[in-house]
Amino acid sequence: METLKYIISTISGGVILELAMFFYPDFKKLFNSKVVAKNLINKHSDSIIKAADELFGKIFSLAKEDFKLFTKYNNDTDEMNKIYVLYLFASFWASLGILKQESNFIHIARIKKGKRLLNFVTTYESKRNRILERSFQRAIGESIILESSSGLKKKTLYDFTNEYNSENSNLKKIFNPLERSLFSTSDKTHRQKILLFGIIILALLDFLDKNHKVVRKRQTYKNKLSAKTKDELEFRVFKHYLPFVKNATKYY
Repeated sequence: METLKYIISTISGGVILELAMFFYPDFKKLFNSKVVAKNLINKHSDSIIKAADELFGKIFSLAKEDFKLFTKYNNDTDEMNKIYVLYLFASFWASLGILKQESNFIHIARIKKGKRLLNFVTTYESKRNRILERSFQRAIGESIILESSSGLKKKTLYDFTNEYNSENSNLKKIFNPLERSLFSTSDKTHRQKILLFGIIILALLDFLDKNHKVVRKRQTYKNKLSAKTKDELEFRVFKHYLPFVKNATKYY
């Protein structure tokens, strides 16, 4: 009997939906736009999650060592590690850049998950939260995006490294602001900006992959955050920009 009720209700629901879309074209348009938004987020989520996970993992490692890679840089032994860090930042910005180019962010804003994803974009691009000017962040991300027969994709680390080291490449000029920012981490105030940026990425990871089915659960670096940064996370980042994030205190 319960099975029969379920079948009837399912059929009835489907019929009602079809009738609503037939008699109210605007409803059909809204319904279709939400389907498009959901499909776009599903299509790009894995790429964003993996790029965010790799970048946060590297920021976590740098934080543990007080950014020794950049504060005690050895050109003979650390060059490849430096290039790898640059690539991880670019890969993260590129993942969201590809989503923007394929959706213009308009479609995904039509569903709650999409709106909240855009809240994260606004957060890490805002003047007081970003580590570089917005235009630099976008240019760095776009510099590793390629067009292919299957759509937009990112350059591999191998191709990026070869191009970065090429004498004729413009990449070093594009990445110069990020490189300068990382080499400024000997200044503890500047270092805190990067650590704050990392926490935003961690919160994004937990939002997109809340059950950690794509990547493993990451730990935070509370002990590396200054009292000022903790206040900024509490009152600016999570209360103003990301008020929907639950149990935000776990990050700071």
